[in-house]
Amino acid sequence: MEQDLNAVTRHWYDRTRIVEKAHFTRCALFRRRHVALGCVTIVCTSLLGVLSNLSPDHGLLRVQIFGLNVANDSKVLLTILAPVLTALVSFLRFDEKSSMHHNAAARFASMKRRLHIIIAGCSAGCDQNMVKAELEKICEKWDALTLQAPALYLKEASFIRDSDEASGEHRSTRRPGSSPQLVASSGGRAEAA
Repeated sequence: MEQDLNAVTRHWYDRTRIVEKAHFTRCALFRRRHVALGCVTIVCTSLLGVLSNLSPDHGLLRVQIFGLNVANDSKVLLTILAPVLTALVSFLRFDEKSSMHHNAAARFASMKRRLHIIIAGCSAGCDQNMVKAELEKICEKWDALTLQAPALYLKEASFIRDSDEASGEHRSTRRPGSSPQLVASSGGRAEAA
């Protein structure tokens, strides 16, 4: 029975590690997207402002390339691009998504640390009832967090799991066990099985 609890604890530890890493990866991705889209938006709106405020006799207004007036045609293009990019920044909410994934990753990291303490405590023998009670608390916390956390897609989590297995970084003599599997649920989320 004690070995079953140890196996479950180790399995859950591996699962939390993979889900934590997947959330941190998504956090970084959304942060990069937010910064890139925001910077392009700032540049476009700034250029539009500069071009709109040029005096009519400014030399840039007379520059032509391939028969196109650079300043006027750029102004038309930027007049279209600037509000579209601004709307995309607002609509896509990359910054908010990044924060949600960061919060979920931090909560999974907390569960992972609790599981690590259980594993370390049980290496020299432990009270099975105490371990069961702690695992039940973690299970309830995990279930609640799975409902609150933003979606992780099967492809991303599988990529992280496969890269971890290839590098062998997550294996040690203290944490042996099978690699967790992630499955897609009906809500489009990937959950560790």
